[in-house]
Amino acid sequence: MEGVSEERKKSGPAIVVEVDGEDGPDPTAVSAESESTVRSSLWSPGSTLGEVLSLAASEKISLELSAGPWVVLRRFDPTERREPVFFISAGWFETMHVGDVLSLLQTLRRDGELVCAFGDCTKTLYMERGEIVSASSTLADDRLGQMLVARGRIDRDVLATAERAVAGGKRFGRVLLESGIFTQHDLYEAVQEQLERIVLSLFAYPKGSFVFSAKPLGSAISRVKLPKQLMFYVLEGSRQSDELQEALTNVSERMACFRTTGKAWTGEESESIGLERDVLAQIDGTSRTWQVLARSGWSETNTLMALARLLRAGVIEL
Repeated sequence: MEGVSEERKKSGPAIVVEVDGEDGPDPTAVSAESESTVRSSLWSPGSTLGEVLSLAASEKISLELSAGPWVVLRRFDPTERREPVFFISAGWFETMHVGDVLSLLQTLRRDGELVCAFGDCTKTLYMERGEIVSASSTLADDRLGQMLVARGRIDRDVLATAERAVAGGKRFGRVLLESGIFTQHDLYEAVQEQLERIVLSLFAYPKGSFVFSAKPLGSAISRVKLPKQLMFYVLEGSRQSDELQEALTNVSERMACFRTTGKAWTGEESESIGLERDVLAQIDGTSRTWQVLARSGWSETNTLMALARLLRAGVIEL
């Protein structure tokens, strides 16, 4: 639950809260074990929990569990059998590193969804027996087409043509196959790269929160096998984050100004050559970081990461 007060973060877990409608018991009545609390910071002073959740007279809701500031509320019909609550873990990446979260889930070998919330997007990893089998993201940069542009696999003209076909009802991958740009094998590798990119991108965010809910994955999830073991991505993501930390601090200053050094950018060591070329084109010696961010066409996080890689490579300087 983002945006909770510091008081709420420090409070103990609330175990069970049941709320009846207007004809039932007090909507704020709490049934809890010892040392369990429900803080009024969850709703405005003077209002009842029933009012906040817009419960009708016949509706009930229970607070299944709480982990730190995270609470799991479930609306239910008292006449129906309630399903058991599965294992749930939640927290902040500031206090538990993303690599530690992934390592823990792999050790537990559970099926479920790891939802990671950041300032500009939400990314979800789908896991079976502790291994990542799929991922989704609300960030446009993480779409297959944008990822292929960022990695220099296709240009923006190809992307625009494919997106027009997608608007007409075709799937993006099918367009690449029918146009002869990709083979079936190429497409599968591209989807693997997309999954890898989403996983590694989690390490680029200094702040965020996560919730893992253990449950069987549905058949609607398209499963893809990562080319390498999960621990490789944990180590690689941590390495990239550590190496770019100083440069990332410098480029994150919104009033910073950069100029090119004259050193050629070959992109030989970069997996995002298209992204870096787009960002490098915005460096003119007078534009501030905030102006580069506004013009880049990529998300803020990816633009800052590209600037950090260019700065570390000596292609641009303050």
